[in-house]
Amino acid sequence: MKKLILVFLSWTLLASAPPVLEARLTPKRSVLENGMVLLTSEERALPMITLNLLIKAGSRYDPQGREGLANLAARLLTYGTRSRTALQISEEIDFIGAGLSTGCSEDLATVSLTLLKKDLDAGLNLLADVLTASVFPPEEIDRQKKSVIASIRARDEEPGAIAQTKFLEALFPGSPYGRPVEGTEGAVERMERAELVEFHGRFYRPNRVILIEGVLSKSRFPRHLPVRQTLSAFKKTLLRPTSLSVMRACLEATRIIMRFRLWITSWGAEGFPRD
Repeated sequence: MKKLILVFLSWTLLASAPPVLEARLTPKRSVLENGMVLLTSEERALPMITLNLLIKAGSRYDPQGREGLANLAARLLTYGTRSRTALQISEEIDFIGAGLSTGCSEDLATVSLTLLKKDLDAGLNLLADVLTASVFPPEEIDRQKKSVIASIRARDEEPGAIAQTKFLEALFPGSPYGRPVEGTEGAVERMERAELVEFHGRFYRPNRVILIEGVLSKSRFPRHLPVRQTLSAFKKTLLRPTSLSVMRACLEATRIIMRFRLWITSWGAEGFPRD
């Protein structure tokens, strides 16, 4: 009953929101020449710009026996390009006071950049370089593999994480959604640079990317085109589209996972025996 009341109140508040607020929160959608989707939500009062790249290159695309490849590829995006070393990327980010991070989930790899408006040109050039020209240096691969393996070992020592892993394995047997995004220790140890380069070349394509940006207006974006020239070499790729039934199953799986995670949080990790 309480849930019904909360849902009713939420809909009431949304329905009574002023049109100005609704218009401000509604993003504008456009598609660039290379197929990249651009979602913009302009807020001129703020001095900051946030750019979020959502790439269809999550762990569900990991090859059999190479679980964790998508996660490792996302982690290594900022650790060296054809024109910048990992140290140079870090120094450029620090110099303009920006924040650059990457991540990976079951469905998406993400790249996020937050910076001041005045540093937009430098930030966009760096973002384009990281997205299109990562080279995966061998020494950085070894370092990141050790970091991921340490994370996997730490995860396997937590009762709550063990319970969640076993639950997903039982819920999605033989499916990418039934395994951890980080993969397994053995699979990560066996990964080679050539596999990372091939995965990046196949899945990091503009027609698989959504760029979400707050503050910058759509009309301003095309003017920053040294970046457009950089992205012009960012070619489309054609992969078999996901069927509607699979998409619906993924959405339902996400709902189930979220309910389970909330249940774990409310129960407490101590309630799960190690076996």
